[in-house]
Amino acid sequence: MLTSLSEMLRASLNADMTDTITVREELETVKNFIALSTIQMEDRLHYEQEVDDQLMDARIPPMMLQLVIENAIKHGISTLPEGGKVKLSISQTADKMQIAVSNDGRLLSGSTGTSVGIKNIKDRLRILYNGVADFSIKFEDGKVMVRIHLPLFMNQS
Repeated sequence: MLTSLSEMLRASLNADMTDTITVREELETVKNFIALSTIQMEDRLHYEQEVDDQLMDARIPPMMLQLVIENAIKHGISTLPEGGKVKLSISQTADKMQIAVSNDGRLLSGSTGTSVGIKNIKDRLRILYNGVADFSIKFEDGKVMVRIHLPLFMNQS
C-alpha cells in the first residue's frame, strides 16, 4: 500500500513538469491507483483493461486516465452496495487514439466533484491539442461511458 501511494504521489508531482507522458507510464499510475482503491473497496471493485500494445509509447496528458478512473470509482462503483466494474480500453482508429472508460452506475448531473474534474480534463485537452481532441461522457447501455479521442503521437526513441 505504501509503495502504491508513494508512486501515486511521485506521478502527481511529476505531472506538473511535462505536458505528456507515455501510455505505459500512465498505466503504472492507474495500476497504483487501482491497488489503493481495491484495498478500500475489497471485492466490490472489478477492474479490466484492454490496451493495444502498439500504443504503449504513444503520448497522453499525465494523470488524465487516473482522474477518469478515479471519477468512475468515486461517483459510480462506490455508490453501488454490490460494487461493479470499471473497464479501460485504448485502441487506434486511423490516426487517432481512442480511450474508453466505462463503469457501472449512473451519470449524475450536477455533481460538482465530477464536473470540476471533467472540466479540467476538457480544458487540458483543448489547450494541448488545439481543439483536435474529443471528450465525451454519457450514459449508454446501462453504463457511464467516457470516450476520449486524441491525435496519435508516438515517443521519439
